[in-house]
Amino acid sequence: MKSGESITYVKDLLHNFELIAGLKTNTEKTQAFIIGKHMKCFKNDYNLNWTDEPIHILGLIICKTEVESIKYNFEPRTKKIRTIFNMCKQRNLSLKGIVTVINSLAAPLLVYPCTALDIPEHIIKETDYFVNFFGMER
Repeated sequence: MKSGESITYVKDLLHNFELIAGLKTNTEKTQAFIIGKHMKCFKNDYNLNWTDEPIHILGLIICKTEVESIKYNFEPRTKKIRTIFNMCKQRNLSLKGIVTVINSLAAPLLVYPCTALDIPEHIIKETDYFVNFFGMER
């Protein structure tokens, strides 16, 4: 949101949604997160629970910096992929088994965060390396 008017608009939109659908926003649990320097002046004007900590939204962690976002959203997933490939290397899988592991265990870990966040180049290279290295060890 770029201004206080945006905050008012969203609050009105959620209220109208509540009237139509019957689903109410739990404002006691709702957290507002400041992104950008211009929103700080609106912090005290609205009855919202403001936080400076990263917030969890639909399985992703939204942070103030891109470095933190990568740390919380991509690094744990690439670590899991590395673990999956290390465990499967010991099993002497066929090409079909390797493709199954990649498609069913490794790829789904990154699909959702990659659709919602910018993908850092080093994550692409690291994942590509795992897939190529794992596939070549047949």
